[in-house]
Amino acid sequence: MDSGMLALGETLDDTFTISRSLLPVEVLAIMDQLLCYEMSWHQGYPLAQNIFTSHHIDHLLSQSRPPQTIPTFRDSASGPDNEPDVFVEGVLRAYCIGVIKCCDIVVETIVGQQYYEEEDFNTNTFNRKLLVDIDDDACIKLLDQAIEYLQSETTLDRDVQAAFITRLQMRKSLILTFLPNQSILYAPKDWSRLTQQVTDLLSTHPLATPIPEAFSAKLQRRLASTQPPRPIIDVRFEEACQQLKALYVDLEEVLRLGKIWTDDANFPLANLMVRRLPFGSHQD
Repeated sequence: MDSGMLALGETLDDTFTISRSLLPVEVLAIMDQLLCYEMSWHQGYPLAQNIFTSHHIDHLLSQSRPPQTIPTFRDSASGPDNEPDVFVEGVLRAYCIGVIKCCDIVVETIVGQQYYEEEDFNTNTFNRKLLVDIDDDACIKLLDQAIEYLQSETTLDRDVQAAFITRLQMRKSLILTFLPNQSILYAPKDWSRLTQQVTDLLSTHPLATPIPEAFSAKLQRRLASTQPPRPIIDVRFEEACQQLKALYVDLEEVLRLGKIWTDDANFPLANLMVRRLPFGSHQD
């Protein structure tokens, strides 16, 4: 139970560096792994055991920066030889920023409600600020810029290119869907588009090449917590996509009932956040 205990020959910190060049298929795998971790967080597991185990997320959240500026993977103390490549900085960074902003919106929505105790969801951010000073529109603009960059990229395999664009568009849809006080107003005209994105995620996932060293439970030592590092909560990509699709379906129904409730009773818009029970558990 000692968080400082190391195996023989084991180092305290991982050797993974943010400036490391990655293949597009490796970046694709990191994005898919982040989605799996995000879905496990929505099941009630703390951020320390999923999203905060990402070296890229950790770097973005721990980087010193002026207020209201979007963090980067660049290190001002490093030379040009240690700078991340354009693909990582332009595409992976946009996706990671989108993941963090989604978490920020969810936490703010839940903690802003009037309830005695939330037992099914862990809102602890371990003293990490989830880009609360960054405007939602700025995150969406960053995703749009990444999509435009990919569309103009001619050296990338067409299937891999389409896989990246689908994931960035899905992340943009999640941000818009999670925005408080706008869920009912935003209700997309065609919900099948959102579920189709999940189908495309599943079909293109085999293109990804896993890179497990991009995640580490050792990063929990950097968080403000009295608990020792715990095992990473991981789920299969198929389960994560099933969970995401279920959230869309549930939200569609909630939006339908919520619109009836607000229109007929003249109540203000409700802050909506759909969650489901952990994988394999019974849902009433």
